[in-house]
Amino acid sequence: MGINVKIALVSHCISNILVTMVIFFLWKQDRKRFNGVANWMICFLMQAVGMSFILMRNVIPDFISIVLSNTFIVTGSVLLYFGFADFVEEKIVRWPYFVSLGVFFITYSYYGVISPSLRMRLILLYSAIVVMNFQCVRVLWKKRNNRMEKNYRFTGGIIFLSGLFYLESLIENIYSQYSLDFFDKGMRFITLIIVSQIIKLVVTFSIMMMVNRKLLLSLEDESTSKESLMKELEHQAKVDILTNLWNRRTLEGRLKEEWLRSKRRSCKMSLILLDIDHFKKINDTFGHSVGDSVLKKISQLLRSNLRKTDFIGRWGGEEFIVICAETDETIVWKVAEKLRKSVKNHDFKLGLPVSISLGTATFDSEDSADEILKRADMNMYRAKGTGRNRTHPDICQEVNDGNREDSSEFQNLTV
Repeated sequence: MGINVKIALVSHCISNILVTMVIFFLWKQDRKRFNGVANWMICFLMQAVGMSFILMRNVIPDFISIVLSNTFIVTGSVLLYFGFADFVEEKIVRWPYFVSLGVFFITYSYYGVISPSLRMRLILLYSAIVVMNFQCVRVLWKKRNNRMEKNYRFTGGIIFLSGLFYLESLIENIYSQYSLDFFDKGMRFITLIIVSQIIKLVVTFSIMMMVNRKLLLSLEDESTSKESLMKELEHQAKVDILTNLWNRRTLEGRLKEEWLRSKRRSCKMSLILLDIDHFKKINDTFGHSVGDSVLKKISQLLRSNLRKTDFIGRWGGEEFIVICAETDETIVWKVAEKLRKSVKNHDFKLGLPVSISLGTATFDSEDSADEILKRADMNMYRAKGTGRNRTHPDICQEVNDGNREDSSEFQNLTV
């Protein structure tokens, strides 16, 4: 029977070495990505060394084959728990476990070399393993992570079954008597070694599955993060940083698109080009920080008073442009006037009025995109030249009132 126990121990020792090698390569691959893998590697290494010392009993000193060997095995169980806690990112207090290991070492030394008792040693060993197994189960089943929960549950379930198996062995040892010969044990002990070996292999497999699952999720998160970053960079390349409106490069592209679409469909499109009146005076009087605040606020006012189909951006400096798809001369004037009034009626709390001057232009079948833009620019400067705080429309008829509110051409129009 002793030979059978030794064969079981040799098999267990070999499997421990193989498991340690697997976890070593896992640690080498993922040690910088995830916490806990180093603890698992040291755990299986210590248990492999401890099992090797047990196998050499009667060849090496009893202190090494009995005390150190089992202390290594229990220390490995503690490190297994530390590894799971680190992996699921749960903070734990560790010093009580190191104190407990010291107590275990002293007590095991007593029952191992001073007053030898195999029964007491097995009770101590199984008690420590049961406690640490259930601690591993607690930390795995307690942690709530929807994407990792199945893996945690599976690993925790295997260790839970291991804990129950060792608990049953603990209870059996409490009520049994053994000789001092460790190798003089029955089939039940051989079964314990084999089952322990199988459990360790399954736990190793489940650990690898957990790491691979977390690695996959990490790569997915990194991919999503990079995609979001690329979208954000792409967005930032299209917008003006200060006003968060579209920048000139984007506006030029959109203007060309709308011009081509209007030309192809023979439909109207219009532009509004506007400029903040006396903006240099605001900067000189209050400073550029206040000037930037005025730019931001006017941008908000303009955007909130436009239609959903309108496309607005900062053309440069204090100039803005609005592209109005499928909009004729009459409607674009209404839109421009709404913008002008929104700025005029807003209190910027500067102690002086803030206004804008606007010029509109509407696509004609013979116009190029540049010609529409030049006409809008020309009309904006006409608005500035005739007193500012007004809209100059793109029409041939002269209108007496600069604000167009009582003009027969534009009277009673509403946006």
